[in-house]
Formats: sequence, structure tokens, C-alpha cells
Amino acid sequence: MLRVAVLIAAIALFAGAGMMTAVDVHAWPALLAAGLLLTGIIGERFFYRGNNLGASGGTWRVTPERFHDEERGCLVTVWYNATTGERRYVEDGEAPPGVR
Repeated sequence: MLRVAVLIAAIALFAGAGMMTAVDVHAWPALLAAGLLLTGIIGERFFYRGNNLGASGGTWRVTPERFHDEERGCLVTVWYNATTGERRYVEDGEAPPGVR
């Protein structure tokens, strides 16, 4: 939801900068900045892995770390991927996707 709002705002900013540049060619830095922002937002969608555990590769192992998550109201176990250095916090008794 937030990604969509930021993308729409970046598109609007880029369109506005394009109109400003059409009126006065000296507004090109605004168009360049808006273009870089838009490129970064679109690129992030393709290159960020997010919570896709299976795509990160490596072997996930359970650690001895456990704690009570008051927000979720459950016991949480920490999983660690030595290949990527990622850590995942999963409800106790469940394995992250991609772990057998």
C-alpha cells in the first residue's frame, strides 16, 4: 500500500518536473532528480527480495534464541541463514517457507 502511494507520488513529481522543463529548460535538474527517484522506486520492486525466504538461497537453521512477542502474543524462534546472514523471526513450532 505504501509502495503504491510512493510510486504514484514519484510519477506525479516526474510529470510535474517534465512540464516545468518543457516551459523552462533550466528546470532540468528537477527532472533529473525526479527521474532518479522514480528509477529507484521501480528498481526496488524488481531487486528487493523482501520476505521471500526460498529465493535467498543457503541453509536456514534454527538458533537457540527464543522470546515472547507481546505484539503477536506468541513465542518466537529465530532462524539464521549462514550464507546470506539473514535472520527470520518465526512463531515457535513453525518453519520458515523453504525450510524442510
